[in-house]
Amino acid sequence: MLCAVSKLRVKLKPAIRRLRHNEQGYALVLTAAAMAVIIAFSSLVIDGGYLHFTHARLQDIADSAALAGAKELITAPGNENKKKRAAFETVIRYVSLHGFNIASTKGYTASLTCRGQAGDLAVGFPSELDLVEVQISLDTHVFLAKAPFRISSCPIRVSSAVMIGQAARQKGWLLPIAFFWGEYEWYTRYDMNLAPGDGSTGNYGYLDYKPSNMFKEYLEWGYDGALTVGQAVETYPGASVGQVRDAILGRIAGCTHGCSITCVNEAVEVDIEPLCPRVVIIPIVADFFEQNGKGYVIIKGFSKFFIESYDPDTKVITGWFLQEVSPSEITGSSSKFTTQAVKLIK
Repeated sequence: MLCAVSKLRVKLKPAIRRLRHNEQGYALVLTAAAMAVIIAFSSLVIDGGYLHFTHARLQDIADSAALAGAKELITAPGNENKKKRAAFETVIRYVSLHGFNIASTKGYTASLTCRGQAGDLAVGFPSELDLVEVQISLDTHVFLAKAPFRISSCPIRVSSAVMIGQAARQKGWLLPIAFFWGEYEWYTRYDMNLAPGDGSTGNYGYLDYKPSNMFKEYLEWGYDGALTVGQAVETYPGASVGQVRDAILGRIAGCTHGCSITCVNEAVEVDIEPLCPRVVIIPIVADFFEQNGKGYVIIKGFSKFFIESYDPDTKVITGWFLQEVSPSEITGSSSKFTTQAVKLIK
Protein backbone atom coordinates (compact mmCIF):
# COMPACT_ATOMS: atom_id res chain seq x y z
CA MET A 1 0.00 0.00 0.00
CA LEU A 2 2.75 2.34 0.93
CA CYS A 3 4.61 1.36 -2.17
CA ALA A 4 1.58 2.16 -4.33
CA VAL A 5 1.21 5.52 -2.70
CA SER A 6 4.87 6.26 -3.27
CA LYS A 7 4.57 5.30 -6.92
CA LEU A 8 1.49 7.56 -7.32
CA ARG A 9 3.33 10.45 -5.68
CA VAL A 10 6.20 10.07 -8.07
CA LYS A 11 3.84 10.08 -11.05
CA LEU A 12 1.93 13.18 -9.83
CA LYS A 13 5.01 15.31 -9.09
CA PRO A 14 5.41 16.65 -12.66
CA ALA A 15 1.72 17.51 -12.90
CA ILE A 16 1.78 19.30 -9.58
CA ARG A 17 4.90 21.13 -10.66
CA ARG A 18 3.21 22.23 -13.92
CA LEU A 19 0.11 23.40 -12.08
CA ARG A 20 2.18 25.42 -9.67
CA HIS A 21 4.00 27.03 -12.60
CA ASN A 22 0.74 27.93 -14.32
CA GLU A 23 -0.62 29.59 -11.14
CA GLN A 24 2.49 31.70 -10.88
CA GLY A 25 2.07 32.86 -14.46
CA TYR A 26 -1.55 33.68 -13.88
CA ALA A 27 -0.59 35.68 -10.81
CA LEU A 28 1.96 37.61 -12.84
CA VAL A 29 -0.68 38.49 -15.38
CA LEU A 30 -3.03 39.67 -12.66
CA THR A 31 -0.25 41.65 -11.00
CA ALA A 32 0.69 43.32 -14.28
CA ALA A 33 -2.93 44.22 -14.97
CA ALA A 34 -3.36 45.59 -11.46
CA MET A 35 -0.19 47.66 -11.81
CA ALA A 36 -1.44 49.09 -15.08
CA VAL A 37 -4.71 50.09 -13.44
CA ILE A 38 -2.85 51.58 -10.47
CA ILE A 39 -0.55 53.57 -12.77
CA ALA A 40 -3.52 54.78 -14.81
CA PHE A 41 -5.41 55.94 -11.74
CA SER A 42 -2.23 57.46 -10.29
CA SER A 43 -1.70 59.40 -13.48
CA LEU A 44 -5.27 60.67 -13.33
CA VAL A 45 -4.85 61.72 -9.71
CA ILE A 46 -1.39 63.32 -10.07
CA ASP A 47 -1.87 64.91 -13.47
CA GLY A 48 -5.45 65.85 -12.65
CA GLY A 49 -4.29 67.55 -9.48
CA TYR A 50 -1.57 69.39 -11.37
CA LEU A 51 -4.03 70.53 -14.05
CA HIS A 52 -6.45 71.70 -11.35
CA PHE A 53 -3.66 73.64 -9.63
CA THR A 54 -2.58 75.19 -12.95
CA HIS A 55 -6.17 76.19 -13.76
CA ALA A 56 -6.60 77.85 -10.35
CA ARG A 57 -3.27 79.66 -10.74
CA LEU A 58 -4.15 80.90 -14.23
CA GLN A 59 -7.55 82.07 -12.98
CA ASP A 60 -5.92 84.06 -10.17
CA ILE A 61 -3.51 85.64 -12.67
CA ALA A 62 -6.34 86.48 -15.08
CA ASP A 63 -8.45 88.02 -12.29
CA SER A 64 -5.61 90.14 -10.93
CA ALA A 65 -4.45 91.18 -14.41
CA ALA A 66 -8.00 92.19 -15.37
CA LEU A 67 -8.35 94.30 -12.21
CA ALA A 68 -4.98 95.96 -12.86
CA GLY A 69 -5.92 96.59 -16.49
CA ALA A 70 -9.27 98.10 -15.49
CA LYS A 71 -7.59 100.49 -13.05
CA GLU A 72 -5.14 101.55 -15.75
CA LEU A 73 -8.01 102.02 -18.19
CA ILE A 74 -9.55 104.46 -15.71
CA THR A 75 -6.46 106.46 -14.73
CA ALA A 76 -4.45 106.58 -17.96
CA PRO A 77 -4.64 109.97 -19.71
CA GLY A 78 -5.46 110.31 -23.35
CA ASN A 79 -8.24 109.24 -25.69
CA GLU A 80 -10.01 105.89 -25.73
CA ASN A 81 -7.39 104.15 -27.86
CA LYS A 82 -4.55 105.33 -25.62
CA LYS A 83 -6.42 104.14 -22.55
CA LYS A 84 -7.01 100.71 -24.07
CA ARG A 85 -3.38 100.42 -25.11
CA ALA A 86 -2.23 101.39 -21.61
CA ALA A 87 -4.59 98.82 -20.07
CA PHE A 88 -3.33 96.09 -22.43
CA GLU A 89 0.31 96.87 -21.63
CA THR A 90 -0.50 96.75 -17.90
CA VAL A 91 -2.04 93.29 -18.32
CA ILE A 92 1.04 92.16 -20.27
CA ARG A 93 3.39 93.45 -17.58
CA TYR A 94 1.39 91.81 -14.83
CA VAL A 95 1.29 88.42 -16.59
CA SER A 96 5.04 88.68 -17.25
CA LEU A 97 5.68 89.07 -13.52
CA HIS A 98 4.17 85.60 -13.01
CA GLY A 99 6.72 83.71 -15.08
CA PHE A 100 5.28 84.14 -18.58
CA ASN A 101 7.42 85.22 -21.52
CA ILE A 102 5.75 87.34 -24.18
CA ALA A 103 6.69 85.90 -27.55
CA SER A 104 4.78 88.38 -29.70
CA THR A 105 1.83 90.78 -29.62
CA LYS A 106 -0.77 91.80 -32.16
CA GLY A 107 -3.54 94.23 -31.40
CA TYR A 108 -4.75 93.33 -27.94
CA THR A 109 -3.51 89.72 -28.14
CA ALA A 110 -0.19 88.07 -27.30
CA SER A 111 1.56 84.72 -27.64
CA LEU A 112 2.94 83.34 -24.38
CA THR A 113 5.41 80.73 -23.23
CA CYS A 114 5.95 79.39 -19.72
CA ARG A 115 8.36 76.55 -18.86
CA GLY A 116 8.20 75.17 -22.36
CA GLN A 117 4.42 75.47 -22.53
CA ALA A 118 2.83 77.67 -25.20
CA GLY A 119 -0.28 79.77 -24.77
CA ASP A 120 -2.21 82.86 -25.78
CA LEU A 121 -3.51 86.00 -24.09
CA ALA A 122 -6.38 88.19 -25.25
CA VAL A 123 -7.66 91.44 -23.71
CA GLY A 124 -11.08 92.63 -24.75
CA PHE A 125 -13.09 95.83 -24.26
CA PRO A 126 -16.62 94.73 -25.24
CA SER A 127 -18.39 97.73 -23.69
CA GLU A 128 -16.20 100.70 -24.59
CA LEU A 129 -14.53 101.74 -21.32
CA ASP A 130 -16.93 100.00 -18.94
CA LEU A 131 -15.65 96.42 -19.11
CA VAL A 132 -12.30 94.67 -19.36
CA GLU A 133 -12.00 90.98 -20.25
CA VAL A 134 -8.83 88.89 -19.99
CA GLN A 135 -8.53 85.39 -21.47
CA ILE A 136 -5.50 83.14 -20.98
CA SER A 137 -5.01 79.73 -22.60
CA LEU A 138 -2.06 77.42 -21.94
CA ASP A 139 -1.19 74.04 -23.48
CA THR A 140 -0.20 72.43 -20.17
CA HIS A 141 2.18 69.46 -19.91
CA VAL A 142 1.10 66.20 -18.24
CA PHE A 143 3.49 63.61 -16.80
CA LEU A 144 2.24 60.12 -15.86
CA ALA A 145 -0.60 60.17 -18.39
CA LYS A 146 1.83 60.02 -21.30
CA ALA A 147 2.30 56.25 -21.13
CA PRO A 148 -1.17 54.79 -20.46
CA PHE A 149 -3.21 57.43 -22.29
CA ARG A 150 -0.67 58.70 -24.83
CA ILE A 151 -1.41 62.30 -23.80
CA SER A 152 1.44 64.79 -23.62
CA SER A 153 -0.50 68.01 -22.88
CA CYS A 154 -3.91 69.36 -22.04
CA PRO A 155 -5.23 72.83 -23.00
CA ILE A 156 -6.43 75.02 -20.13
CA ARG A 157 -8.44 78.17 -20.75
CA VAL A 158 -9.55 80.76 -18.19
CA SER A 159 -11.33 84.09 -18.50
CA SER A 160 -12.01 87.04 -16.23
CA ALA A 161 -14.16 90.14 -16.59
CA VAL A 162 -14.06 93.37 -14.57
CA MET A 163 -16.83 95.97 -14.66
CA ILE A 164 -16.10 99.68 -14.22
CA GLY A 165 -18.64 102.05 -12.71
CA GLN A 166 -19.11 105.09 -10.54
CA ALA A 167 -17.86 104.68 -6.97
CA ALA A 168 -20.63 104.74 -4.41
CA ARG A 169 -18.49 105.76 -1.45
CA GLN A 170 -15.39 107.81 -0.62
CA LYS A 171 -13.36 107.83 2.57
CA GLY A 172 -10.54 110.23 3.40
CA TRP A 173 -8.85 113.16 1.64
CA LEU A 174 -12.20 114.93 1.30
CA LEU A 175 -12.07 118.71 1.04
CA PRO A 176 -15.04 120.61 2.56
CA ILE A 177 -15.55 122.32 -0.78
CA ALA A 178 -18.05 120.95 -3.29
CA PHE A 179 -18.25 121.56 -7.03
CA PHE A 180 -21.63 121.67 -8.68
CA TRP A 181 -22.71 118.80 -10.85
CA GLY A 182 -21.70 119.18 -14.48
CA GLU A 183 -20.06 117.46 -17.40
CA TYR A 184 -16.35 117.74 -16.70
CA GLU A 185 -13.55 116.01 -18.57
CA TRP A 186 -10.58 114.14 -17.17
CA TYR A 187 -7.16 115.75 -17.47
CA THR A 188 -8.62 119.05 -18.57
CA ARG A 189 -7.76 122.39 -16.94
CA TYR A 190 -10.68 124.22 -15.31
CA ASP A 191 -11.06 127.55 -13.55
CA MET A 192 -13.36 126.91 -10.60
CA ASN A 193 -14.91 129.98 -9.04
CA LEU A 194 -14.72 129.83 -5.25
CA ALA A 195 -17.18 132.66 -4.78
CA PRO A 196 -20.91 132.62 -4.00
CA GLY A 197 -22.95 131.71 -7.04
CA ASP A 198 -26.30 130.42 -8.21
CA GLY A 199 -25.38 126.77 -8.58
CA SER A 200 -23.95 126.89 -12.08
CA THR A 201 -20.96 124.83 -13.10
CA GLY A 202 -17.80 126.01 -11.39
CA ASN A 203 -19.39 127.66 -8.39
CA TYR A 204 -18.86 126.18 -4.98
CA GLY A 205 -20.51 125.32 -1.73
CA TYR A 206 -18.63 124.83 1.52
CA LEU A 207 -19.64 121.69 3.40
CA ASP A 208 -20.12 121.06 7.10
CA TYR A 209 -18.65 117.63 7.83
CA LYS A 210 -19.12 117.85 11.61
CA PRO A 211 -17.91 118.85 14.01
CA SER A 212 -18.23 122.32 12.55
CA ASN A 213 -15.27 123.70 14.50
CA MET A 214 -12.96 121.39 12.49
CA PHE A 215 -13.62 123.23 9.21
CA LYS A 216 -10.12 124.74 9.07
CA GLU A 217 -8.49 121.34 9.74
CA TYR A 218 -10.60 119.75 7.02
CA LEU A 219 -9.35 122.39 4.58
CA GLU A 220 -5.74 121.75 5.54
CA TRP A 221 -5.68 117.98 5.99
CA GLY A 222 -8.91 116.69 4.52
CA TYR A 223 -11.87 114.99 6.12
CA ASP A 224 -11.08 111.37 7.00
CA GLY A 225 -14.69 110.24 7.34
CA ALA A 226 -16.84 108.53 4.71
CA LEU A 227 -19.49 109.93 2.38
CA THR A 228 -21.79 108.11 -0.03
CA VAL A 229 -23.54 108.98 -3.26
CA GLY A 230 -27.08 110.13 -2.53
CA GLN A 231 -26.21 111.37 0.96
CA ALA A 232 -27.47 114.81 2.05
CA VAL A 233 -24.77 117.02 3.57
CA GLU A 234 -25.22 120.38 5.25
CA THR A 235 -23.60 123.44 3.76
CA TYR A 236 -21.27 125.72 5.73
CA PRO A 237 -22.22 129.33 4.93
CA GLY A 238 -19.98 130.88 7.58
CA ALA A 239 -16.67 129.93 5.97
CA SER A 240 -13.88 132.47 6.31
CA VAL A 241 -12.35 133.62 3.04
CA GLY A 242 -9.01 133.90 4.81
CA GLN A 243 -9.18 130.31 6.01
CA VAL A 244 -9.85 129.07 2.50
CA ARG A 245 -7.08 131.20 1.04
CA ASP A 246 -4.49 130.15 3.63
CA ALA A 247 -5.36 126.46 3.38
CA ILE A 248 -5.19 126.28 -0.42
CA LEU A 249 -2.03 128.36 -0.68
CA GLY A 250 -0.56 126.22 2.10
CA ARG A 251 -1.31 123.06 0.11
CA ILE A 252 0.38 124.51 -2.96
CA ALA A 253 3.43 125.55 -0.93
CA GLY A 254 3.57 122.10 0.66
CA CYS A 255 4.32 120.46 -2.69
CA THR A 256 8.10 119.95 -2.68
CA HIS A 257 8.24 117.85 -5.84
CA GLY A 258 6.99 120.52 -8.21
CA CYS A 259 4.08 118.37 -9.34
CA SER A 260 2.53 119.42 -12.62
CA ILE A 261 0.26 118.51 -15.49
CA THR A 262 1.15 119.70 -18.96
CA CYS A 263 -0.56 119.36 -22.29
CA VAL A 264 1.70 119.31 -25.37
CA ASN A 265 0.17 118.70 -28.80
CA GLU A 266 -2.96 117.28 -27.14
CA ALA A 267 -0.82 114.80 -25.20
CA VAL A 268 -1.22 115.09 -21.43
CA GLU A 269 1.82 114.49 -19.25
CA VAL A 270 1.16 113.88 -15.56
CA ASP A 271 3.94 114.27 -13.00
CA ILE A 272 2.33 114.03 -9.57
CA GLU A 273 3.70 112.41 -6.42
CA PRO A 274 1.30 109.95 -4.73
CA LEU A 275 0.89 112.00 -1.52
CA CYS A 276 1.04 115.47 -3.00
CA PRO A 277 -1.00 117.92 -0.83
CA ARG A 278 -2.27 119.59 -3.99
CA VAL A 279 -4.31 116.48 -4.80
CA VAL A 280 -7.71 116.48 -3.07
CA ILE A 281 -11.04 114.67 -3.31
CA ILE A 282 -13.94 117.00 -4.11
CA PRO A 283 -17.61 116.01 -3.68
CA ILE A 284 -19.70 116.75 -6.73
CA VAL A 285 -23.12 117.91 -5.58
CA ALA A 286 -26.57 118.96 -6.77
CA ASP A 287 -29.77 120.42 -5.33
CA PHE A 288 -28.76 123.42 -3.27
CA PHE A 289 -31.56 124.48 -0.92
CA GLU A 290 -31.88 127.73 1.02
CA GLN A 291 -29.08 129.43 -0.86
CA ASN A 292 -29.04 132.42 1.50
CA GLY A 293 -28.34 130.35 4.59
CA LYS A 294 -27.61 126.89 5.82
CA GLY A 295 -29.03 124.21 3.57
CA TYR A 296 -28.38 120.76 2.15
CA VAL A 297 -26.74 119.38 -0.93
CA ILE A 298 -27.03 115.87 -2.36
CA ILE A 299 -23.79 114.12 -3.23
CA LYS A 300 -23.80 112.90 -6.83
CA GLY A 301 -20.23 111.62 -6.92
CA PHE A 302 -16.62 112.36 -6.08
CA SER A 303 -13.70 113.54 -8.13
CA LYS A 304 -9.95 113.74 -7.67
CA PHE A 305 -8.72 117.27 -8.31
CA PHE A 306 -5.19 118.61 -8.73
CA ILE A 307 -4.81 122.22 -7.55
CA GLU A 308 -2.59 124.02 -10.03
CA SER A 309 -2.97 127.58 -8.72
CA TYR A 310 -5.19 129.87 -6.68
CA ASP A 311 -5.89 133.58 -7.14
CA PRO A 312 -6.84 135.07 -3.75
CA ASP A 313 -8.20 138.24 -5.39
CA THR A 314 -10.65 136.60 -7.79
CA LYS A 315 -11.07 133.51 -5.59
CA VAL A 316 -10.54 131.29 -8.62
CA ILE A 317 -8.87 127.93 -8.19
CA THR A 318 -7.33 126.48 -11.34
CA GLY A 319 -6.83 122.76 -11.57
CA TRP A 320 -7.38 119.46 -13.31
CA PHE A 321 -9.86 116.67 -12.82
CA LEU A 322 -7.94 113.42 -12.38
CA GLN A 323 -9.47 110.01 -12.65
CA GLU A 324 -9.44 107.98 -9.47
CA VAL A 325 -10.08 104.35 -8.56
CA SER A 326 -11.72 103.85 -5.19
CA PRO A 327 -12.06 100.60 -3.19
CA SER A 328 -15.82 101.01 -3.20
CA GLU A 329 -18.98 99.38 -4.38
CA ILE A 330 -20.38 100.53 -7.71
CA THR A 331 -23.43 102.76 -7.60
CA GLY A 332 -26.33 102.47 -10.00
CA SER A 333 -25.79 105.97 -11.39
CA SER A 334 -23.13 106.53 -14.02
CA SER A 335 -20.70 109.34 -14.60
CA LYS A 336 -17.41 109.24 -16.45
CA PHE A 337 -15.59 112.10 -14.73
CA THR A 338 -16.21 111.06 -11.13
CA THR A 339 -14.25 108.59 -9.04
CA GLN A 340 -14.69 105.09 -10.41
CA ALA A 341 -14.72 101.63 -8.86
CA VAL A 342 -13.99 98.20 -10.30
CA LYS A 343 -15.80 94.93 -9.68
CA LEU A 344 -14.86 91.39 -10.68
CA ILE A 345 -17.94 89.86 -12.29
CA LYS A 346 -16.57 86.52 -13.59
